[in-house]
Amino acid sequence: SCYLLEKEDDEFLYVKDLCSEDEGEFKITKKSLNLSAIRSREVGKSTLICELIYFGNTWWQCGMLLENKVRPENGRICGRT
Repeated sequence: SCYLLEKEDDEFLYVKDLCSEDEGEFKITKKSLNLSAIRSREVGKSTLICELIYFGNTWWQCGMLLENKVRPENGRICGRT
């Protein structure tokens, strides 16, 4: 799915699912992320495309992780208008 980075602390990234009808919010443990791959991330501007799994009462990112920046000038976020 595609997630907008809403906030960040020492342990978690807080994201909103942009592809879900109910726009669910998730708290992803940083232990599961390759933070160097998304070091240019910006709260409110970065989107993350990845899969999440729920294990041990925590959301974990698994598999491939892609980062993109929201570009309001084109009016699209993750294929949505």
